Amino acid sequence: EKNTPKSWNMDSEAMKVCHKKVNHYKFHKAIEGMKYPWGITVHGNGTMAVAEWGNNCITILDEDGAPMMYFGANKGDSEMLQNPCGVIFTTDDHLLVTDDSRLLKYTLDGSIITSVGSK
Repeated sequence: EKNTPKSWNMDSEAMKVCHKKVNHYKFHKAIEGMKYPWGITVHGNGTMAVAEWGNNCITILDEDGAPMMYFGANKGDSEMLQNPCGVIFTTDDHLLVTDDSRLLKYTLDGSIITSVGSK
């Protein structure tokens, strides 16, 4: 199913899929700057979202693996992520993210829609 979102932990299976779909050089450069990438999801259009546990953010990569944007790491922001580990694209083009104690729903540009749980 080509347009069905996929989600994995950053294990060998996810890496195999990513290696087949992206420019190796750009993808490896993006990963080099990441700190503890924990979860990854791939949208049907090839865009990827990576939950960076160590940088407290979600990094969005284009279909070639080049970084496009990140969000969730703004210091002092009440919506700052704390050790995000799970991320998935929804079928209605949103992102669901889990961190230490919450489930958050974002628009694709990183704006928070809602959260469940407490910080």
